[in-house]
Amino acid sequence: MRVRKNLGAAVLAAALLVLTAVSGQAQATPTGAGNGGPVQVTPGMDRFPPDTAAKPEPAITGPVAAAALPRRHITRYGPVTIGPNRWQEPEAYCPDGMLATGGGEYNSNAGSVTLHQSLALDGGRGWKVQVTNLGATEVTLHVYAVCYSGLSHYQHSYAKRPVGVNTFGDVWAGCPNGVALVGGGGSADTYFSRVESNPGDDLRAWRFGILNKDNATRTVQSQAICANGIQGQTLVKSGHYILPPWDYYGDAAITCPGDSWVVSGGGFAPRVTDSHPQGEGWRIYYHNGPPPRSGAQAFAICGR
Repeated sequence: MRVRKNLGAAVLAAALLVLTAVSGQAQATPTGAGNGGPVQVTPGMDRFPPDTAAKPEPAITGPVAAAALPRRHITRYGPVTIGPNRWQEPEAYCPDGMLATGGGEYNSNAGSVTLHQSLALDGGRGWKVQVTNLGATEVTLHVYAVCYSGLSHYQHSYAKRPVGVNTFGDVWAGCPNGVALVGGGGSADTYFSRVESNPGDDLRAWRFGILNKDNATRTVQSQAICANGIQGQTLVKSGHYILPPWDYYGDAAITCPGDSWVVSGGGFAPRVTDSHPQGEGWRIYYHNGPPPRSGAQAFAICGR
């Protein structure tokens, strides 16, 4: 089992960081968009059975419209239909004057869908995910953007590294001194991958990793979302375990403490299929295939 620990100061200093300052406002017309295309199916490619268990849609708290510019708004865009053997990259946009701190996606059938990318759009104007459907039937998907107003020093930090064929590789992106980590995500230059995405325990950096199932070395990139203005920021985590039987679909969830709000979230598991806000907290769905020694954990950054 891979061990996930805090990113030490020495490692953070050595990481490749590219800081990109962005403007203090996000534009939001319309609420979402996206594109997609066919997956190049090859012999021997992993195929996934459908998940027949009931999967309730996320419960989202807070206002459904942002005309009065609240402190926090969660945009939900969809449903987006994904046909068999196709990929999609839908986007959800924040209202004007608000910036994305987190986001993710929920789909109607975890069995055939795999999450590959999940990250903030340039300028903090919303959130983008990339998924594939390697099942035999259509599925639907919703993408979410967690948006806040009243943030200062908002910026994105990036770090990247190559990952060899059939190997796992991750990378940490950190925030500059004096600016807090409020969320993060990441991407890779392949949709033949399985991803992990979570903050460090010290809330100084964000980790994004992939298991590269492609036939060539690929690049994984982590994105840290940095900003000041979230009050009472704290990190909460679900349990870190998987119970037998080993080949099954499951979920992991965590709720923010007290009256705090969800700011962002993520998680890791053998194959993450969904990652999204759930009430004032975060939930991931996953498929646990072989090998059996693995774990699943959901993370949420909370505050006001």
